[in-house]
Amino acid sequence: MRILHTADWHMGKRLHQYELAADMDRFIEWLVELVKEQQIDAVLVSGDIFDLANPSAAARQQYYEALVRLQQLQCTLIITGGNHDSPSMLNAPKSLLSALNIHVVGQMPDDPAAVLIPLGAPVQAVVAAVPYLRDADLLQYVKDETYAQREEAVKAGIARMFQQVAEAATQRYPGTPLIGMGHLFTAGASMSDSERDIQVGTLGAFPVDHFPAAFDYLALGHIHRPQEPDKRAWYSGSPIPLSFSEHADPKRVVIYDTTTQEKTSHSIPVFRQLIRIAGSYAHCQAELQQIAVPDTQLPALIELTLEEPRYEPGKRVALEELVDQFEHPRASIIKHRLHFAQTAKDTRHLFEASSVSIAELSPRQVFSERMEEEEVPAEQKQLLQAAFDELLDVVQQNES
Repeated sequence: MRILHTADWHMGKRLHQYELAADMDRFIEWLVELVKEQQIDAVLVSGDIFDLANPSAAARQQYYEALVRLQQLQCTLIITGGNHDSPSMLNAPKSLLSALNIHVVGQMPDDPAAVLIPLGAPVQAVVAAVPYLRDADLLQYVKDETYAQREEAVKAGIARMFQQVAEAATQRYPGTPLIGMGHLFTAGASMSDSERDIQVGTLGAFPVDHFPAAFDYLALGHIHRPQEPDKRAWYSGSPIPLSFSEHADPKRVVIYDTTTQEKTSHSIPVFRQLIRIAGSYAHCQAELQQIAVPDTQLPALIELTLEEPRYEPGKRVALEELVDQFEHPRASIIKHRLHFAQTAKDTRHLFEASSVSIAELSPRQVFSERMEEEEVPAEQKQLLQAAFDELLDVVQQNES
């Protein structure tokens, strides 16, 4: 059998308030064509279907439309809940979707064998659809338990859960290829900025060698960068970039052949460029002028960081003007910020070298010292001092 592994769709995701629904639409279109072309028997989605536990109506509609398109290809769909998903929300249409050969496991059931989903008739493979394991699935409260003890208890609980599932599979389907699904953080996995609450349960990383030997392949989710922490355990990664830290990450799905045990990565096209620009004002300005976006892609999104050696009040105005003046038919700046290599001292530290207490000085004297410390140019100093005096006068009038 040929099984396609994907994960971390995060439908409803916003990148700095910018909707990524169009990106997901492009991925679903591409995925449908790949399933047809590769004659896929089952599609596994290993958690984090949605970005929020209570997704918007638009995100839910996108999810159900994707299920319809994939179900029409006569392949089995198996979906597990992730840490971002609401188990009850995913499970609500469970019975209806099961009638359409779509299997949803939003949370771990009391009987570990209930997550086993046989594929084919006669059975050619079994999928252990283990969702994100929460503390309630793994831990019992122990008074005065230390952090280290709790972390070991979490790892032991995960290992125990996967062992129980593996034992149930080998008893019911002996000699049948076993594919495990999981939504968890394994030791050594590389993260990006878009993973939130990246631990398993609430604690550390699960050692890959703790997975039972009965699993032939482990289709993992939770980490957005594609990687293979073990020859059996693979992260497909998210299908689209979910943060600017992923702007250069290759995106993929994985196809596992149960007959040959071959694992094949299929690269997902770049539907939208996420562009990071950082440097001096002149560098940022030049980079913005050179942006080119193919008509085949969605409009590019830009993160702009103006980097300066030291704090200067006027740089914020310059950055705002640069952003306001940027015009491009196929690109938008959705995040901009300032970064100073040498940060300003806190005002109370300006007088540490002298015997004078800041309480002994007037507000005007403190402000003058602040400008001296920042080496404000003379022409700006006069304007700033005038503005400060005006504000100080208003404050003193209000206090009196």
